[in-house]
Amino acid sequence: ALSAVAAAHGHDRSDPAAALGALAVARAALPAFESAFLGYLEGVALRELGRTDEAIAAFERAMAAAPRTIGEALARRELANLRARIDAQSPSPSSQPSAD
Repeated sequence: ALSAVAAAHGHDRSDPAAALGALAVARAALPAFESAFLGYLEGVALRELGRTDEAIAAFERAMAAAPRTIGEALARRELANLRARIDAQSPSPSSQPSAD
């Protein structure tokens, strides 16, 4: 998971896609609470890679994997922050020219 995040930040010459693939395989064999935490880290890596839709899906999977765990709480926080950033970048309806 950390390799994927590091690769996404460019601090590592490895392929982030390979690290994310290995993460998905590892996550499947773990207890739900550990899977949720790794799902959170997957979402962070995807967000850093600019793959917003995939990051949202990863955060949502992490939240569903193990409610009331640290992984769920971290994923929920990151998802809220990501959605707020997306909303802030979207033009508001009031700033659109009127069709009247």
